Amino acid sequence: MCPLRPCSNPTAVGVFVRDTASWIRYSPQATEKILAGYSELLGVSVSDLLAGERAAKDGEPGSPRSVIPGEPRASRSPEPGRVDLGSLGLGSLGLGGGGYAVDTAAGTQVSPRGFERPVLFVFPDADSRERFARALEAGDAKCECAVAADDAKRSRGIVPAVSRVLLGPVVAVFRVFRKKKPPPSPSAGESNGSCSCLPAALTRRKAAKAARAAAALRAKDEEEKNKAKEVLGKVRKVLEANPNSVPTCYTNAEVSEVTLDTESPHVKRFVEQALEASSRSGDLDIVLGYHGTSIDRAEAIVAGGFCKTKRVAPLGAYFSGALSESYQYALRHGGGIGGGGSILLVGLIRDGYVGENRSKRSPDSLCRLAGGQISERTAAFKERACLPLVHVRGVC
Repeated sequence: MCPLRPCSNPTAVGVFVRDTASWIRYSPQATEKILAGYSELLGVSVSDLLAGERAAKDGEPGSPRSVIPGEPRASRSPEPGRVDLGSLGLGSLGLGGGGYAVDTAAGTQVSPRGFERPVLFVFPDADSRERFARALEAGDAKCECAVAADDAKRSRGIVPAVSRVLLGPVVAVFRVFRKKKPPPSPSAGESNGSCSCLPAALTRRKAAKAARAAAALRAKDEEEKNKAKEVLGKVRKVLEANPNSVPTCYTNAEVSEVTLDTESPHVKRFVEQALEASSRSGDLDIVLGYHGTSIDRAEAIVAGGFCKTKRVAPLGAYFSGALSESYQYALRHGGGIGGGGSILLVGLIRDGYVGENRSKRSPDSLCRLAGGQISERTAAFKERACLPLVHVRGVC
């Protein structure tokens, strides 16, 4: 392909292709096909934009209306984004024969041998050119576009961001200048979330994309809720299988089962820890343990779980498989005049076991009693692996 030499901008309205030393206007038949291709890609009548505010009379030579009255008449391209023009006889184009095509996504004409040359749309006024440029930008398409040189509305000022859609290779780059305009006032079309400057097809595409994203987010939330329900269901089965583990020997105590909310932060932490343990071992192993403390601290644990920043032991939160051991802790922290001790029955993820007293141990070394409780008198667990299930209030 011969190198392109500088040339002036076309002064007439229409669709042009870059020859070696000038812009050559397409024939009416080729113009019709190109306009139909861009209209199909962008969902906007390009012929109406070419007519602009100074719509030419029907049948006037060279008028866009004489080529396409209203919507393009050309048939849809079998390959989206490509318009087949067939053989051309324009300037130096078509001398070697073969079929030419226009790539509407790149804004170039492709020769039979694969050489590309830019295509130029010349509009009668700046408003039409800018509407076309916005449609190009929204539709991820490119094309050179300019305003006829004899247009009285052509203005000067700051280059708008949308005018930077010009595509190379090109020696002479033509840009439209305009003054900044104040933002348009909200219209009826914008009140419902749509933009009147975009073609209807693009607006629907954006709405469909947003709907798919929202549906994916809802599906993810639903999946997380189902996983949480599955984990809590396994914990409840362990509790139901060991009814004797619930302390009922304290006649003056109030026994209440804890309501588990899947949206609570401490329940979410427990579910995450349970899923991690299941992924490593293939199954979720839940044991039971007692925790003695004051009534106030027990109520705080029921509401927000065990807190790592408030631990008093070095390894983690401490539990016992012996009810008498936890009773001593409740008596120590909440006993006194009027009584104030509580015992919590807690579900524990075995994988969260860290040791006994100050000695770290493996979860495999943890044993359980026949009632589902841990066998150790004192055992430390990670706080996120502990979930309060039953509150025995006022044991002392």
